Amino acid sequence: MSNDSDSQMEVGQSDEFERLKGQTKSESLFPKPPLVNPKTNKRQDGRSPKDVRPIYVQTGVRDGAKGSAYVEMGTTKVLCIVSGPKDLPKKMDLSSTGIISVDVQLVGGKMSEKDVILIKECMEAVVILEKFPKCLLEIFLTIMEDGGSSIAASICAAGLALVDSGVPIYDTPVGSTLLYDGKDFYLDPSKSELDSVDLTDSEKNDSGGGIVTMGYLPTREQICLFTMEGKMDAEVLASAMDSLTNVNLKVFAVIRHHSMELMKEFKETKSKVNK
Repeated sequence: MSNDSDSQMEVGQSDEFERLKGQTKSESLFPKPPLVNPKTNKRQDGRSPKDVRPIYVQTGVRDGAKGSAYVEMGTTKVLCIVSGPKDLPKKMDLSSTGIISVDVQLVGGKMSEKDVILIKECMEAVVILEKFPKCLLEIFLTIMEDGGSSIAASICAAGLALVDSGVPIYDTPVGSTLLYDGKDFYLDPSKSELDSVDLTDSEKNDSGGGIVTMGYLPTREQICLFTMEGKMDAEVLASAMDSLTNVNLKVFAVIRHHSMELMKEFKETKSKVNK
C-alpha cells in the first residue's frame, strides 16, 4: 500500500513541477487568469473579444480652463485640460508655427516618456499650428485610473478638450487598443488582460502576440498615432488595423454626438446673449 501511495505522490509532484516550471514565485502563487473564461466562453469581465467597454465623455469639466474634457473607458479615467495659445516663454526658441507641450500625470505611477512623446506627436498632427505662430499650447493629461488602454483614452480626452477650447484642428482624434494573444483579437483590453499576456513568450512562438494602439482621424481617414509591442506577421497586422479602424469609428460616433450637443448649446447661448 505504501509503495502505491508513494508512487502516486511522485506522479502528482511531477505533474505539478511541469506546471510550475519556468514560472516565477509570484506567478506560481498568484496565477494569471486566462483571457477567456472556459465556463462562459466570454472574457473575464463578460465581454466577447470584439466588445469594447462602456464609454462616457464630458466637456467643460474645469471652470476657467480654455478647454477641458473627461473620458471614461471602462475603469480607465482621464482628465484633460488645454491652456493657451499664449506667448512663448523667453527660454523657448521662437517658432514660425505654434508649439505644443504635453504633460501626462498617472496617479500612482508614471507613463513612459516614449508614450508621452507619441501622444504629443499625435496632437501636433491634429492641431493647425500655423494658426498661432510663436505661441505655446499646453495640454495637461491626468490619468486618474489606469484600467487599460490608457493611451487610447488619453487621445480621446485630448481631442475633446481641444474641441471644447475652440483651438483650430484638422479633425477630432480618437484612439483604440487591441490585444492579440497569437490566436484572437481582444479589443479595448483591460489592465488585467494586458498584464495576463507575456509578450516575451509570444515573441518566441510562431503564432506571435502583441498589443497595438492606433490614433485615428475619422473624417480625414488618417492614422495620427501607431504603436505596437510584440510580434505579428503582415497579414495579422493588417487585420488588426482594420479592426482598430472600426472601433475608432464607433468611439467617434459617441464623441461626435457629444460635440454636436456641445455646439447646439453654444449656439443657443450665443443667441440668448445677442437678444
